[in-house]
Amino acid sequence: MKKQINPTIKAHLVRGAFYLLLLLAVCAIPFVLAERGGTRESIAKSAVTKQTANGAQFTSAKATLARLSALGLPMPKATANALPGHRPGVAKRAPLIDNTPLGCSYLIDDGNADDSIGLTNGGTFVALNEFPVTAGCNMITSIEIAWGTPLNPDPSLDGLAYTAVLWSDPNGDGSPHDAVVLATAPGVISQEGTNTFLTSKITPTLVTTPNFFVGFIITHNAGQFPAAYDETNPLPNRSWVDQTSDINDLTQAITIESTGLPPGNWLIRAVAQPGGTPSPTPTASPTPTCQINYTTTTGTGTITPGGTDIGNHCDDCFTQIDLPFPVNVYGTSTSTAFPASNGDLHFIEPPGGKSLAYLQCVPVNPDPPDGPFLNTFFPYYDDLRTDENPMQACSDCGIFTQTVGVAPNRQFFIRWKTTYFPMAGFAEFEVILTEGSDTLSVIYGDSANSGLTATSGIQQDDFNVFTSFSCDEATLTSGLRVDYIPTGCASPTPTATATATATPTATTPPRSTPTPRPRPTPPPRP
Repeated sequence: MKKQINPTIKAHLVRGAFYLLLLLAVCAIPFVLAERGGTRESIAKSAVTKQTANGAQFTSAKATLARLSALGLPMPKATANALPGHRPGVAKRAPLIDNTPLGCSYLIDDGNADDSIGLTNGGTFVALNEFPVTAGCNMITSIEIAWGTPLNPDPSLDGLAYTAVLWSDPNGDGSPHDAVVLATAPGVISQEGTNTFLTSKITPTLVTTPNFFVGFIITHNAGQFPAAYDETNPLPNRSWVDQTSDINDLTQAITIESTGLPPGNWLIRAVAQPGGTPSPTPTASPTPTCQINYTTTTGTGTITPGGTDIGNHCDDCFTQIDLPFPVNVYGTSTSTAFPASNGDLHFIEPPGGKSLAYLQCVPVNPDPPDGPFLNTFFPYYDDLRTDENPMQACSDCGIFTQTVGVAPNRQFFIRWKTTYFPMAGFAEFEVILTEGSDTLSVIYGDSANSGLTATSGIQQDDFNVFTSFSCDEATLTSGLRVDYIPTGCASPTPTATATATATPTATTPPRSTPTPRPRPTPPPRP
């Protein structure tokens, strides 16, 4: 027999619950986190929330937070380890579909949406990131936003309208409570759940405050989770949210940490063009300098065979070599380079003497534990070996160099012949440095998968200045030539073409021998 509750007692309980809700009225915002597989015990840690009997929902007077699995929504059809081309046991890298634009870029995410967030019951909200202004990079030209998460794609997001917004911070305290709208641009969501950044171009706007905010306002339905969210190495108090329909009034905005959600940052970025005037700061700023970056052009080419073996026959190591002429990379002249076994070429020695295979798109961020990789070229960056592996013999593997031509029109070739770790197959490619030119070139030969598990590009540092050409795409095909041409301060010089009659000459022997480095855990793809 079902036990009945005395009506009087029931009325007191209802009234008591009502008073409790009034006491618990706080600024918590009704967000839902699309959990990765629904494994997290709870998503609310705020002391002002109330847990339901099943532990799935947390109620305040203003809103409800809930786990995705508790809502009965479809969970991801594939885990990260089952994504195409993924290496078991290692987090899938996020393809940066859009190369970083020339000039100055502002970002606090790694390009991968670990989760996505929305209002529990649907509605309108504002999400925004705060950025300190870099001197000489305060002319904001566009806002870039990614939508949804690859771990739980939701096609219903595509087609939703949003508005991208740029705000200033008049009092410079990093809080948007006094934010002033400077520019807006309409947009429509597309390619959700693919880590694709959609670019909203705004009228070039000069920011005159020490910092600024970029974000969006969107209206969505219950059960949708539009805001892409990065939980990897989050920067606290940089991402904000406000349940409002007025972009001119963010007085109720709170940091994402204050909502009870796991710490993280929105996948919202800003792009500026070099120029403008330095923003006012409490201390004097250095004179702004022009930022060099690279654009890419493609053509065809054939690998130049032969060369001097530099002695690099190893796994996860690099070798220092002398260049026959100085080369400028991101405006820094150098006469040494550090080709590495994983298909990376460093013009500044890797810190800690390591050159491991980090499974990331450009920009590659090995910090922690090893980074950063500075002024690094990635012609074919993968988990490679310049020696034999248990599944592939290779008597002619290694890294080889040769100089072609005579001064002042010489070219320097660095050629890799590698195996993969730990699978069968070869990869062959070469980098060309040209005397009197700052253009860097790479020509691709035969490879086992044409770059399907590789990344290519160039970076000055971890996350601010870089150019990504490919990532986990079978586009590095035999006969392809890619030229990386500097733009900005430097005037690019056309790359010369090696003549067929030039006589190869041996390069200066390397000054050090490669030292094998320990493999990261977990191991790469079998």
